[in-house]
Amino acid sequence: MNRKEVVTYLKENELDIQRAHAFLFICDLAYGAYANSNTVHKVNFSPIFCYLGYDNYEPHYQFISKDNIDKIGLKIWNDYLKNPKSLDQKIKNHQKIIDKFENIWKGISNKKIEDFSNNEIVDLYKQLTETAFKWWQYASFGEEKGHVIETVIVPRFAKRHKMEIESAREIVHELAHPEKKSVFSKEREAFFEIVIEYSNNREIKNKINNYSYNYYWIKTDFCRTTIINQETVLKDIKNELKKHSLEEIEKELKNLKSSGKVHLKKYKDLKLSSEDKRDLYFASKVIYWIDQRKKGMLEHLHYLWNFFEAICRKFDIDYEYLNMCTVVEIENFIRTGKRIEEKEIRSRRKGVFLDFERKKKPVVFFGKDAKEILKAATEIKNRDLKGMVASKGMEQKIIGRAKVVMNTKKDFFKNGEILVTSMTRPEWVPLMRIAKAIITDEGGIACHAAIVSREMGKPCIIGTKTATQLIKDGDLVELDVNKGTVKVVK
Repeated sequence: MNRKEVVTYLKENELDIQRAHAFLFICDLAYGAYANSNTVHKVNFSPIFCYLGYDNYEPHYQFISKDNIDKIGLKIWNDYLKNPKSLDQKIKNHQKIIDKFENIWKGISNKKIEDFSNNEIVDLYKQLTETAFKWWQYASFGEEKGHVIETVIVPRFAKRHKMEIESAREIVHELAHPEKKSVFSKEREAFFEIVIEYSNNREIKNKINNYSYNYYWIKTDFCRTTIINQETVLKDIKNELKKHSLEEIEKELKNLKSSGKVHLKKYKDLKLSSEDKRDLYFASKVIYWIDQRKKGMLEHLHYLWNFFEAICRKFDIDYEYLNMCTVVEIENFIRTGKRIEEKEIRSRRKGVFLDFERKKKPVVFFGKDAKEILKAATEIKNRDLKGMVASKGMEQKIIGRAKVVMNTKKDFFKNGEILVTSMTRPEWVPLMRIAKAIITDEGGIACHAAIVSREMGKPCIIGTKTATQLIKDGDLVELDVNKGTVKVVK
């Protein structure tokens, strides 16, 4: 599409918009896979758009048609109705790709990539990126975030039991919540147990080794990874004890261990039909899949970023430069040593808008064109803040000071503030833990914010669409967790 066609498409279609921080390489890899993911789910998921800016550390924007996202969810649902085993098989197939990624890495774990020949590095790079491409094709389903649960399963449940949608939603949310806790809650439990052991002057070396083995990926994002080892975990322990007393940590651990449990006694008189059980199984497996998708994403990105760091050492290039290249450009650099011209790099730093379409090379818009397309895509059409209640907490209305966080490493967040963000990811968990409440632009019942907030018992409203644009730092905001509304009081 040309610039005019892109702007028209973005204005005429309802968009799922997400913001984060990411480099060009991962956008090229992931969105290229998304645009061609029809080979996995048989739904046209093209086009996909994104915007990246570097000079002012601008957030990366992702734009996907909500209609396309909904089509994937309905396809998975209809496949399940025809064959209940199909959903488990899709999850299994997705996990197999991560297993393959791990096996590739294990094959070189005792070797120094820097000592490889250029041809060997190219071969390894192609193995990693091709495997990651396949993983992201399956991951395209995760953009649905459980919307089909809200639009199909909840109404069906309400109709069968002759109850209001809100009541049905609350019951489905609780009964569909997986019996196993999210992997991110398990990580926090494991970490707090080590902190407590350290405070009691007990030996923690083995516990740290186990923690590092199980959660080596936990400090990975769309840009970098941090190695988890004895030194880094010990540093985190000391920082945790500076922020919180031992009593507070013990209380938090207790809350984590007891949270997320379904209070079945509330529903002892509720008779579930075979249709209810089938629907709830689908919902619980979707939520589980989204949780595992997050984990799988961080796992393979951890390996990719380690590989990139090795390339930087071997060829003496800057890490950020490498991540401003596309998948093909990096392969060409490893093969020939040819770099992108400085003029091109400067243009990319000022902002680029990309259009990914099936079986086509990405179309790139620079400078003024990129900014104009971004403005058209992010224009606010509705100033009312209303979303879906992901977790009620203990009160009907919550009032507090808001803090908009788009980058957990740069935006300072204080205990007791209301967290406002585009969507949460694993690196948001420490902030969610101390937040009074959580508000997101995007999300569904199966999104990260919904899963973690329910396990924490934190009030959370998701899918407001424009909270990060309409709420400013320091605003006094009121959440109504019965209606799902957010109001700026002052």
